[in-house]
Amino acid sequence: MVADNVVVATALTYTPSCGSPIPSNLPWAGRIGDDVGGVTCICISRFEEWAQYRDVWKDV
Repeated sequence: MVADNVVVATALTYTPSCGSPIPSNLPWAGRIGDDVGGVTCICISRFEEWAQYRDVWKDV
């Protein structure tokens, strides 16, 4: 990784009745109903700076 130009990101999408195995991997996804979907995204820029606090957040 090149230090200052790195962005770490992940996204999770869930749409019911799409044939995805997500409900078997995420218990809440199969329980919230067939008419509910969702999207979440986490983006961390300057990851090395943020990671120095891992001892604080790793047990949360």
